[in-house]
Amino acid sequence: MLFKFQTLKGDQYMSTVQDRVDAPRLFITSDLHLGHKNIIQYCNRPFDFTEQGIEESDDFLLAQYRDTVKENDMVIFLGDLTFKKNHKGQKMTEIITKLPGRKVLIKGNHDWYKDSFYRKCGFLSVNRYLIFGDYFLCHFPVTGKADFINGRLMDEEYCKFVKATRGFIGEKTGFCTRIIHGHTHTQRVDEDDGVTRYNCCVDYKPNHYAPVEFTKVKFPDLYTEVADYFQALESKQTEGKTKFF
Repeated sequence: MLFKFQTLKGDQYMSTVQDRVDAPRLFITSDLHLGHKNIIQYCNRPFDFTEQGIEESDDFLLAQYRDTVKENDMVIFLGDLTFKKNHKGQKMTEIITKLPGRKVLIKGNHDWYKDSFYRKCGFLSVNRYLIFGDYFLCHFPVTGKADFINGRLMDEEYCKFVKATRGFIGEKTGFCTRIIHGHTHTQRVDEDDGVTRYNCCVDYKPNHYAPVEFTKVKFPDLYTEVADYFQALESKQTEGKTKFF
C-alpha cells in the first residue's frame, strides 16, 4: 500500500511554525493577595513579616507573572488578587492594567471591591464562576465538606455558594468532573467524589509562585472553549457565555 505525504514548502512551513509561536497560551492563577501582610506568615512566603516584606513579596509575584505571561496570552485569575487598592502609593488599577495578557477575573472571598473597580484594572469580565464543558472554574474547590477548608470554619456566604454550585459538580449529576480552583493556597484537596481538582494558587509548591499553563495539547477542549470565550468577550458578544452566581 502506498501512502502519500504532503510536503510543506519553505514559506508554508515557516507560516505553520510562526502560527504555533504566535498562538496565545492559556494561564490560570490565583491568590496573589497583593498588599496582604498576614499571607506571608500564613503561607510561609520567603519574606520578612514587615511592610518591606509585603513590598518584596508583591514585587516578586508580579515579576514571576511578567516573566511567564506574554501580551497575547489568555489569563484567568481565580480570585484574591489584592488586599488593598494601593501598592507603595501606586493604584492597583495602574499595576494590574500594565500586566501582560488578556485577563478575566473570577472573584474570591477577598475581592470585595465593586466589579467596576476590576474592570478598570483591565479585566474583560468579572465572574463568580465559569463553566467550560467538563471544567468548572471558581475560587473555591467546592468540596462536599462545605464548612471547613484548611481547618477553618468558612463564612455563611461560602456555604451558600457551595450549596448553590454543588449541582454542577460530580459524576452523579452528569455535569463537571474537573474543578480548577484557588483558595486553599499550599494545600491539595483530595475528595472521594469523582472530581479531579487543579490547585492554581501561586503558593501551591508545584506552581512556583507563577501562573499555571493549561496547554492546548494536554487540555484541548478547555483551551478551545476558553479561546472562543475570550474572542466573544473581545467582540462584545458575551450573551450566554458568562456564568454568574
